[in-house]
Amino acid sequence: AIPKHVVFVLDTSGSMKNRKMQQTVNAMKTILNEMRDQDYITILRFSSNISVWERDENSIVAATPANRKLATEYVDSLEATGGTNINDALVKALTIITHVKQKGVLGDDVQSMIIFLTDGHPTEGETNTIQIMKNVQDANKIPDVAIFSLAFGVNTDFDMLKKLSLQNNGFARKIYAAADAQLQLEGFYKEVSSPILSNVQFDYLNSSLLTQSVTETVFHTFYQGSELIVAGLIDPDIQYPIIEYEITAHQHNGLYRQEGYSPAVDIVPISETVDTYIDFLPNQKIEYNFLERLWAYLTVKNLFVKLAKGELVSCDSESTKPIPKLFDEENESEGDGGVICNNLQRALYLSLKYEFVTPVTSLVVVKPDEKENGEFGEADKVDKQNHKQQKQYNGKIVLHSSSVTNYVSNFCILSMLALANFCIRGFFAI
Repeated sequence: AIPKHVVFVLDTSGSMKNRKMQQTVNAMKTILNEMRDQDYITILRFSSNISVWERDENSIVAATPANRKLATEYVDSLEATGGTNINDALVKALTIITHVKQKGVLGDDVQSMIIFLTDGHPTEGETNTIQIMKNVQDANKIPDVAIFSLAFGVNTDFDMLKKLSLQNNGFARKIYAAADAQLQLEGFYKEVSSPILSNVQFDYLNSSLLTQSVTETVFHTFYQGSELIVAGLIDPDIQYPIIEYEITAHQHNGLYRQEGYSPAVDIVPISETVDTYIDFLPNQKIEYNFLERLWAYLTVKNLFVKLAKGELVSCDSESTKPIPKLFDEENESEGDGGVICNNLQRALYLSLKYEFVTPVTSLVVVKPDEKENGEFGEADKVDKQNHKQQKQYNGKIVLHSSSVTNYVSNFCILSMLALANFCIRGFFAI
């Protein structure tokens, strides 16, 4: 694994008192003891003010056994008091990492990251969340590190933390104080504790792909135990499609590079049972191409990440054509060859077409008014007792139905990177 420099940014404001603080301290003790000798530690605590733990007047401390013990003692001494100055804490953390990068303190092979934990909203310093996110993005231009946010409890501004992390190569998690928060914190750390590759890029050269159909191909970091998936659509007009690929990344001992090609001549149709868990039309079975839905899911997910980063378009607007009528069967199956460049419009179109519940779509269940026997009647009995009138309704939500499909899919998983081993999955047929 790549050596890492972890900057812990810990909220010690008054709202963290008692149980939250103790759970954080216990989790930090476990995390610090699991760090390797080749790693580096920086611990920054913030409330109304910010302070950084130092060892021999140095805030970047090697994770030796002796230093890990001292760091544990420091964490054990933290007390919760004061307000919440999120802006200054994150900017300070990024300033430290920028100094490390510019001065070459740790070397190019050390992967820096920020683990940011808070349980509330900004109350000190800059309190405008939009401005905070802008300040953090500006401060992260040079180091370009991942910021992982942990929202402790129900009173945290999770939407802001989620956007902040997506804008800075990371992700956010909710930590539920009512459950065993210590285990949740330790579990989160294990997800990101072992970076294997950084600056991972998938390139498809002279391939038979529709370019605009390919999902995200550039990834900040690949962590042990995670996976990177790229999906795309093969050009149906090419008789003998071939995928030529090249993967480049940085690893502990230098450049990582993998290349090759995969012909699509061995596609064979197989039967697959496809489950539909919510069927809006109980008498009508809907057949789905699983790989096509996976491609759509990954595409929509990538589009929302781009929107969070402020990227409103993904291609040349001059090539944009009107969005096809949503339930026009001809346009749904074949399309008109146009590409929707507006990321929000494209996410909306794909979400509606493939029936995904997303931030721009909704799931609506309508209960009919007919007074006939049905499954809703049993649920209505309790509500209707006080009115001395019981009604039963003929309405049914099908929670699970199955259909067997037998066809060759033009959609494919182009590549999957898992456990630091690259493997071409080629063209899946379902």
